[in-house]
Amino acid sequence: MPNVLALRGFNHDGIAHRAGERITVGERTAHELARRGLVQIASAARPRAAAGTPSSALPAAPASVQTPAPASKLGARKKKGGGSSS
Repeated sequence: MPNVLALRGFNHDGIAHRAGERITVGERTAHELARRGLVQIASAARPRAAAGTPSSALPAAPASVQTPAPASKLGARKKKGGGSSS
């Protein structure tokens, strides 16, 4: 009897199963549930890495820090000159 992993919640033989639950069912039932997209047969499941085994995935890149651009002097308003009048 194969073990299957429920991919989503469903009822089978009056028993409610939740997503992520491991269930033991008959061979024919396992294939029928898999065909309907409710379960994944354990032998077809992705193998888990052993503890301490490095992952083959690349490490995540660090987030870049975004700094605001300095204010432009070209678009700034001209200051009124408080020049002396003689």
